[in-house]
Amino acid sequence: MNQSSLPQTSSPSTPMTITRAEAEAQIETFHGRLDPVDGQPMQFCVSRNVAPSIIERRQLSAVASRLERDVAPYEDPILVEAAISRFLIGFDKGRGASDLNTKMLNQEFVLAVRRKPYTKPATYLPLWAIEAAIDRYRSAETLLPWDPEFRPNPGQFALEVKEGMVATNAKLVRVRRVLNAIVYDPTPIELRNPESEDQRGKIVQDAIARAGLDPGVHPGLHERSRFENEDSARILADLDATTKAWRADVPANGMDQPGAAA
Repeated sequence: MNQSSLPQTSSPSTPMTITRAEAEAQIETFHGRLDPVDGQPMQFCVSRNVAPSIIERRQLSAVASRLERDVAPYEDPILVEAAISRFLIGFDKGRGASDLNTKMLNQEFVLAVRRKPYTKPATYLPLWAIEAAIDRYRSAETLLPWDPEFRPNPGQFALEVKEGMVATNAKLVRVRRVLNAIVYDPTPIELRNPESEDQRGKIVQDAIARAGLDPGVHPGLHERSRFENEDSARILADLDATTKAWRADVPANGMDQPGAAA
């Protein structure tokens, strides 16, 4: 199985496709928006306004299906043994190992990557993960510590194979959490403009200065910028309405600004 192939959604009902890199970024984005459910450590929830859309859910479902196939048990012992045999030959060159010893050693490695609990027919760790581990041993770039001067034992080899599956398993866990999350309607506070108090205050102050008004004229608007459920757009709309009303009521030669001392 080629793990590097891209998850695609080719059905007419889901015309949009995404690359593997886009899929991984999408998983991380939506997973970062999840909140835990009190008292249910395995359950998560997400606000409707940041939940995946229908198209995004279809894309994520396609990604989940691909990842499930990637980590599914492998059932062909012949290909598993062939891959392991080619790997072990490199360590036995020049050592004069007998055919019997070679076959027994191969079987020890095959047994090490067999899925537990043992079932009939036997199933194994994914072939792509076994081959990826073999490539890392050949290049001496294993994920787990290993001395290249010595052949790994069957247990070490199996652990290296499983270590190479960690990232794929983690992605599958995250995408399942996103797809299974409880969607709830957001509260008004969750829909507020995510500006900070300092940002809102500066925006209001700059707007008053551009209007040529005394900064002390609208203390109430400055006060409102301190509250999280306010946003600068709404405050500036009120400022504009107040200023227009004041200018419509004063003579052209000038009067005190609203709120200024008489």
